[in-house]
Amino acid sequence: MLEIKKIMKKIKRITMQNCIDYNLCQGKSTCFVYNWINRVLVKPLNCTLPFFKTMLPYLAHVPVCEPMTILQHYHTVTSTIVENYKCLPACERTENYWQMTNSIDTSPSPKYAFRVEASFTDLEYEDYSEIRLTTPARFISELGGQSGLFVGCSVMTFVQGILSIVVFLYDRARRTYLEHLAVPLTLR
Repeated sequence: MLEIKKIMKKIKRITMQNCIDYNLCQGKSTCFVYNWINRVLVKPLNCTLPFFKTMLPYLAHVPVCEPMTILQHYHTVTSTIVENYKCLPACERTENYWQMTNSIDTSPSPKYAFRVEASFTDLEYEDYSEIRLTTPARFISELGGQSGLFVGCSVMTFVQGILSIVVFLYDRARRTYLEHLAVPLTLR
């Protein structure tokens, strides 16, 4: 028995240096095709193949190559030389994988010689979303949690300490005022 399962992953990443959000190069394969068309057809020949003209919107202004032009540059157009275009994966993409397992069918019915099962299990997909780890609220939360874990105090302890210092300074200033300024004024 041959069993085929489809596994789908939906990936959303934050736009940075390790992925691209630019439509013409969205994903490794699209980027490769875009760069190949520019390197092999558009820049040297200033034209494109007919099926690319209708499929790819960025080739709408590029004329279609004459058949003789393609025949003259046939070796270049059909070359299998691959250049490194430094293509990055798309920041938001869906990846499909096929998982194949093979096992011996132990059912007693000999009416068939081969059995294939294909499924997309539970019609579910894996969803990976990349989020920023440090936001202002999360930073304050982590700061309070970290200080409570290692120092033995929390954010409220810091607030209470600052409040105690303010009350101490207020009492000290009031006492100084009463001792040095308020008494001489009452004696006059």
